[in-house]
Formats: sequence, structure tokens, C-alpha cells
Amino acid sequence: MTIMWETNLKLPSTVEYGTTRELGQTVVAKSPVVLHEVGHGLGFFSEIDGGTCIGGSTPGAECGRNADCPGGTCDLSTLGTWLNGFPGVYDLFLVRPAATPPRFTDMTDAQRKSASTSGSVFWDGANVVAAHGGNGKIFAPNPLQPGSSISHWDTSLTPDELHEPFYTGPNHNPGLSLNAFADEGWTVGPTTTTSSSTTTTTTIPFGGDDTGCVPDSKDHLKCGDAIGKAFGNAIRAVIKCHKKQADDRFNGVSDTITGPAEDLCANGPNGGRSAKEKLDAAIGKVSFLCSASQLAAAATQESTLFAGQTNAASLDAQNGDVYCEAGTAIDPSGDDAGQIPSTKDRLTCADTVDRSSASSRRRSSSATRSRRTRCSPGRPSTRTRARSSIP
Repeated sequence: MTIMWETNLKLPSTVEYGTTRELGQTVVAKSPVVLHEVGHGLGFFSEIDGGTCIGGSTPGAECGRNADCPGGTCDLSTLGTWLNGFPGVYDLFLVRPAATPPRFTDMTDAQRKSASTSGSVFWDGANVVAAHGGNGKIFAPNPLQPGSSISHWDTSLTPDELHEPFYTGPNHNPGLSLNAFADEGWTVGPTTTTSSSTTTTTTIPFGGDDTGCVPDSKDHLKCGDAIGKAFGNAIRAVIKCHKKQADDRFNGVSDTITGPAEDLCANGPNGGRSAKEKLDAAIGKVSFLCSASQLAAAATQESTLFAGQTNAASLDAQNGDVYCEAGTAIDPSGDDAGQIPSTKDRLTCADTVDRSSASSRRRSSSATRSRRTRCSPGRPSTRTRARSSIP
């Protein structure tokens, strides 16, 4: 599939090459335009002949390939015929409900010509109907708009669809087109979307024994990498707080001193120096890159890790897995699990395990970030048919 981008287009707008920036009405984002054209290449277009250019600089060309037939006119005498002599898979789902017969593939050429400018063409595939709550309306204005008519969703659809004939903003959500691809026979990976944003987050798993999904944009990848690193640093910092608490308690310092000191070290408030405060600051710095689901997941993970020992998944509870010798509680009146080691050697052993655990978790976080960089969604193996004539 080849997508050509004309950088010399004389548009009353500026091209934005990013993906997530909020854009004004005079700015065109490149990424949704590319997604739009990729969708056409995957089969979201009709094989109905859109007419032939007469005169001008592109005589004999299909009007849909040169929508305005520069310097010439569009001869619509062939409108309604199949461009290559037969319909495409897209055309199998086009209907004009009030017509007899209603289905485009059952109509005569003359009937299809009439239907193509009727303003009453719909997609009736089961997946689109289920997602939309009825047939999806197709763009079929009168007069015909070569290159736009029949091969796009109608502009009346709400919310705006990626495959409408005109640019509607930085929309990265394939919307109903995904359901149309499913109707056409594609295997479509699941997606989740938020109501406040047009960005789509993939739910394509990394695979193997790792949880998590492939980010859908470079900004979301950067967000995931940064949050992963921040959690690795926070876990390491809390483990250091626990180590100091255990060492002080072994050396006879009262838990009424070490308990509050550990709380300040791990949770704060401590003038921005606690592990939790540093984690919050790190996440705050990249929050503008993140999706709502990423920030929500980070908040959930933080709440779990910084909970007290009654939560088995918390760092305070896991402290008891390292300082595990039966004896006197490290923090009898506080929220940290664990016992004071009975000898210096056993303290050294527990401290070493604690440091190793911190290093291991940090390396695991780095490996996960590296894997996120390499992973990308799978590509369909079925050969796709590209057609660059439809904008």
C-alpha cells in the first residue's frame, strides 16, 4: 500500500505532523488523514464508476482520482456501472432501503446511478448495525461529488467519523469503519475509547507472560515508559526506607521514632522528598502525554503499592517477606510488616535480599519499557488492495 502526501497543496490551513495536539480549525493533522487513507486501502471504498474527466489536464482519468478534473469537466454517463466490471466487497453492504431491489449489487446500472445521488444510501452489515444501532448512512449527495460520494460515511453521523468525506479534526478513532471491516471479513482487534477524546487505545496484548497492551501512539508510549521508570524508582526508594527502619530497630531505636520516620521517608509529606511525592511529581510531568486510562491505572497501582500491611500487594506488607524471622515486630503500632532480625548476620542477609529485590524490580521495569518500544500491533497477512483515488 502506498500513500502519497502532497506537501504543496494550496490549503487554507497548516499541516500538523503530530498525533495528539489539540488543533484549531485552520490546522490539519497529518496522522488522521493517513489513517483515513489506510482505511480506503484496506477496502473502505466502492467500485462504482465515478465518471471520466473530459478535457483539462487529466483527460480520460477517473473523476474520483482527480475530483475536480483540473481545467476540464466530469462526464457522469458511466455513473452506476462497475469500474472494473464487478462490485467490490464494500459494495455488498450498500442498500437504498426504499428502492426495488434495495441492494446495490442487485440493481441495474441505471438504478445504481439514481441511488448514488439519492441521499438515501446505507450500510447494512451486521457489525455496523450492532455498533450503530441501525444501518450506517453513506454519503450520497445530489449532485454527485466525485471521489467522495458513496465511499464515505455521511456527514450527518454523530460523533464525527474518521471516514467522512471532509476533514473534521484530529480524529484518530476508526469508529464505525472498524465494524465495516469486520463485515468485510477482516479480523479486527478490540479497542477501547474514551468519551472525552478521539484517541483510541489498543487492547492488543504484549503476549507471553507479560500483562499490558501495545500503546496506540508515540505519546502514549512515552507516557508508559516514564510511568514505568517512575514506579521502579519509587519501589526502590521505599525499600531503602524499610532497610533503614530495620537497621535502626536492630540497633535499639524505638518504633515510636522509626515508624513515623519511615512514613515520612516513604509516603510523606516530606517537602517533596518522599518516595510517593517523587512518584507523583514524575507522573505529573508526563501527564499531558498520557491517556485517561493510563493515568487511572497509575493511580490504582500507586494506591495499592502505598497501602498498609493489610493489603497483601502493598510494599509495607511485602516487607514481611524479607524481614521474616519470628520475633519482635519492626513496626508494632504502625503499618509495616516484618520482624527485627535476631543477629547481625541475619540483618545483613535480609538487607542484602532487600537491596537485590530493589535492583531486580528496577531492571524489570527497564526491560518492560524496552519491550514496549519494540512491540507493535500485528499486521494482517491477507493481501490488501490499495486504491489512492479516493480522498
